[in-house]
Amino acid sequence: MGAEVRDAIASATSYGDKQINGKYLCSYRIDTLLCPSEIRDEVRLSGGVEKYYPTNIGWSRGTGVVLPAGSGNGAFGVNQKSKPRDFRDGLSNTLAAGEKKAYTPYMRDGGGLTTVPALTATDLSGLGGSQKDDSGNTEWCDGRTHQDGLTTTFPPN
Repeated sequence: MGAEVRDAIASATSYGDKQINGKYLCSYRIDTLLCPSEIRDEVRLSGGVEKYYPTNIGWSRGTGVVLPAGSGNGAFGVNQKSKPRDFRDGLSNTLAAGEKKAYTPYMRDGGGLTTVPALTATDLSGLGGSQKDDSGNTEWCDGRTHQDGLTTTFPPN
């Protein structure tokens, strides 16, 4: 990765349309975010243009549903600013990141929730939304959970 890419990542500029020498910032392959055995080690196209490179590293958002009012027990929860002192059970017991598969399907933009539903497939499948067949975990530069995050089934310790 060249200095121009590092500088663009570090800048406060929105990543969406940021280009370096005519190439979208998000289309650059970041070796440390990609497993060497990833089967689809390839840039994702958007409108026929190379736009996004996948990631295999997910940052822990916590247990189950993230929004609205998720558990907040992940190392990198939504709108959460944690410092090492905030991890009461010690950092050795904290899941910060994990490996995940690129190009995974996901459901998004479902109906609004007034309460967090039970974490059963039946309850969650009725929420609707739009199905994305192969674009989850394909944008290393996007901070949304379905791109650079991961959730767990079981709570910490």
